[in-house]
Amino acid sequence: MGKLLDGLLPVAAGVLLGVVCRSAAARLDPVGTVARTALTDANLAAFVATASRELA
Repeated sequence: MGKLLDGLLPVAAGVLLGVVCRSAAARLDPVGTVARTALTDANLAAFVATASRELA
């Protein structure tokens, strides 16, 4: 169990740091944040479409 926590702790810290940085960036540049979110949504939609075709 100790090794599992040793592996997950840096991952959790990285995710938390990413959330904090993204939140700060959203406050500083709301227009850029909207553009990045739209791009992320488009990439996610393309991934889901490709995965659906591959699994069908």
